[in-house]
Amino acid sequence: MTEQEKQQYLEEYKKAKANGVPFFPDVVFKDVLVSGLIFLILLGLIVFVGVPLEDRANPADTSYIPRPEWYFLWIFQLLKYFPGSLEAVATVVLPTVGILLLLLLPFYDRSPRRHPRQRPLATGLMTLILVGMVGLTWQAVVTTPKPQAKVPQNPQVQAALLYNQNCAACHGSTVVVRTGADLHKIIAEGLSHEGMPAWGGNFTSDEIDLLVSYVSAPDGAELFRQNCGACHDLSLTPAGGADALRQIIAAGPKGEVHKDQDVADWGRLLNSKQINALVNFVLAEQPKKLYEYYCSSCHGNKLSVPRVKASQLRQIIRQGGKHRTMPAWKGKLSDEEIATLADYIADPNGPAAAKGKPLFEDRCSQCHGDRLPIDGSVESIRKVIAQGGPHETMPAWGEILSDDQIDALVQFILSPPSGAEEGRKLFEANCAGCHGKFGEGGPNPTRPGDIIHPISSADFLSTRDDQTIHSIIAQGQPNLGMVPFSIDNGGPLDDKQIDAIVAFMRTWESNPPVVPETKAYTPTPAISGEEIFARACAQCHGENGEGKTAPPLNAKEFLQKYNDAEIRRIIKKGIQGSSMWAWGDLGLLSDEQIDELVKYIRSWEPTAPSRPEMFEPANAALGDAKRGEQFFAQFCSGCHGRTGERQVSGIILRSPGLLQSLSDQQIVQQILEGGRQMPAFHSVLTRQQANDLLAYLRSWQPGYTPPTPAPTATPAATATPAAAGGVGFAQDVLPIFEAKCAGCDGEMG
Repeated sequence: MTEQEKQQYLEEYKKAKANGVPFFPDVVFKDVLVSGLIFLILLGLIVFVGVPLEDRANPADTSYIPRPEWYFLWIFQLLKYFPGSLEAVATVVLPTVGILLLLLLPFYDRSPRRHPRQRPLATGLMTLILVGMVGLTWQAVVTTPKPQAKVPQNPQVQAALLYNQNCAACHGSTVVVRTGADLHKIIAEGLSHEGMPAWGGNFTSDEIDLLVSYVSAPDGAELFRQNCGACHDLSLTPAGGADALRQIIAAGPKGEVHKDQDVADWGRLLNSKQINALVNFVLAEQPKKLYEYYCSSCHGNKLSVPRVKASQLRQIIRQGGKHRTMPAWKGKLSDEEIATLADYIADPNGPAAAKGKPLFEDRCSQCHGDRLPIDGSVESIRKVIAQGGPHETMPAWGEILSDDQIDALVQFILSPPSGAEEGRKLFEANCAGCHGKFGEGGPNPTRPGDIIHPISSADFLSTRDDQTIHSIIAQGQPNLGMVPFSIDNGGPLDDKQIDAIVAFMRTWESNPPVVPETKAYTPTPAISGEEIFARACAQCHGENGEGKTAPPLNAKEFLQKYNDAEIRRIIKKGIQGSSMWAWGDLGLLSDEQIDELVKYIRSWEPTAPSRPEMFEPANAALGDAKRGEQFFAQFCSGCHGRTGERQVSGIILRSPGLLQSLSDQQIVQQILEGGRQMPAFHSVLTRQQANDLLAYLRSWQPGYTPPTPAPTATPAATATPAAAGGVGFAQDVLPIFEAKCAGCDGEMG
């Protein structure tokens, strides 16, 4: 460049600099162009890369390790060098100093030079800061463990767990869904007139959708009827087994089997749960398929008719007719309610629908589902409802099924449980929800703080014979939250089914799937009684012995009733059949530690409050049935129905067999402590109010005469006579009671 050209360039530069660049549109255009380019880059990252989202925040998940985004990892690592009270230095002081230095930069850096080489101090300082940030970020990436990758749960499995944990206690294994019902709305908002709570605050929208899909999914027989029945009969037995059949269904019209046929695209229309249900139905044995296809829609999964002969059952199936017996509702429903029901059944869309439909759902849908029986005129319907008796009309299957098919049905219905295998299915359906699939026990899902002990251990099985286990299943242990399961006591199982469960449990004895861990809690020898109580006892008995899920220990009545020897023995030996562990026999506490614990409990005696309401006897004679009826309507009718005839958790409360099998103490304890999905009412009802409720329940039991209340024992009367040379409760009576009685009758009989 010549001197003249250089001079010309400088003059043009000075002229252009003097004129400047207009902000609009030049600068604005450049800003918009760059901003648009950055926006397109971000959009591309969102579409093609995405942002990995973690699970919802769960405070109960102690395995979660929080990690900030990558651009904050350096300060995350910096926190490790400022532990405890020094955290404020890393989180407040240092960032504040850095921001202030940047804000004051124009005031203390007045150098006219701009090139980095001409500013060694500033350049070196910034380079040091950047290297430090990069180094801290790298250290954070290397040293901080990544969050544990959670295995994604199968949606069908998750839906089944949600249903079993939250719905099965009241609804059983299946739910009858009325046509046109908005299940999502019902689950979210509840049904106040039927006692169903609103679950919108407990479940996310996605979880409610999972529940809706689970509840409304048709079973295998219905899927076969909808998708296969037009072309195939029940004799369909495809070759290749389950995998081949599953592939045929998933392929639909695209597969070789159904090529060029007018069939639905089942792979798109059916989810994996429905395809599995359809495969299981098609590959089932012929008698079972016949029952599920023709009978289960009315009779459920298994029809129990233990007193019917094969010839009688064959005739019933062949001829059909009226064969189901309904209870007489006269006296249980008012004349107005019976008339409303009859009008609604005769004309479901008539003026009686507003009152009749809820009444039908509350009183009749347990047996009838959403099917309205047809029985002639309004007058005849009213008569059937009032008087009960045979009324349900069954088709004459002899005109539809062959003799061989009817014989197969009779054999299936009357067939006894197939030993341990049938027992395994019954155990999973009725017992695994609380006891675990392998009888391993664990935290009680319905009673926080309560522990269900393993029933598959060698210790449990070797100390209980088959009849004892059968009795526990049949009669239940309501004081421990276990309801009766036998039909005679209002449960869902007959004697053969209970025997099958016992046979299945016996298969564990030779090779127990659970070996109890005997080192669940091992305090140091120097620990004090107060510390032992806080670690081992407070969870159930309360921090100061005031009682939570277990009785209070700091009450004057308790401390006067039991001497030190009795308390020591209970701690050491536990209470069989309850959540009270044998802390000494299991090696969890030494004799010295038990002595320290007894001393600590006894130290409450001088200031122990009197809590007679916690030790009042359970006796229907002490209650008022009229008041109890009001409590039942307020607290119990939502689940059990207004007259206790609704089936909940497999039992019908208004069952003479059930009430006769339970003592007053067992019923009151079940009311106050809850169990098996039933909430505890000890914070709502007093012992006297529980006795009122007991008196009302006993009023349902024919011929029941409440015992005369026993006089209240004085403290002196509860002293152990062992000191005088007589029979001591702790030394002589309690061991026998625990070994022979407490397993069924509870710790207090």
